[in-house]
Amino acid sequence: MVEGLERLLEAEVRGAGFKLYHWELIPGGRRRTLRVYLLDQDMEVNLDDCATVSRRLGPAIDSEEAIEGAYILEVSTPGMDRSLHTAWHYEIAMGQKVGIVRKVESGEDARVEGLIDAIEEGVVVVDLGERKVRINLDTIIRARLIPEYKIRKA
Repeated sequence: MVEGLERLLEAEVRGAGFKLYHWELIPGGRRRTLRVYLLDQDMEVNLDDCATVSRRLGPAIDSEEAIEGAYILEVSTPGMDRSLHTAWHYEIAMGQKVGIVRKVESGEDARVEGLIDAIEEGVVVVDLGERKVRINLDTIIRARLIPEYKIRKA
């Protein structure tokens, strides 16, 4: 079911002119929630775009019976503080600040915060300012961008 659902989501989102960023199927009571996050080539998506994709996804999922039983469909953008799951996510976030929690050996910091410097062969390089840290993607428990806001003085 998962692979078929992912292929369906990718095809329908691409058909609507967007890129599937991430999706998750969350269990809950009688209905599960399918959350679909999308981007366009300019990394911007508005509410009308989400509605358009939602209207396309619902009937496609139902006709293919890609999800058993009742579900709630939510279509959204990943947001400025989006989570990072794949090498592609790190590539498009190059130069941005990230917070990473990782599995570590004793003596290492489990939490790393810095700028995404590079992604190469399953390893993300994070610039901590005074040094760079190489982190294998498969050791990352969770990662999220940390938005930096510039405050203008009046």
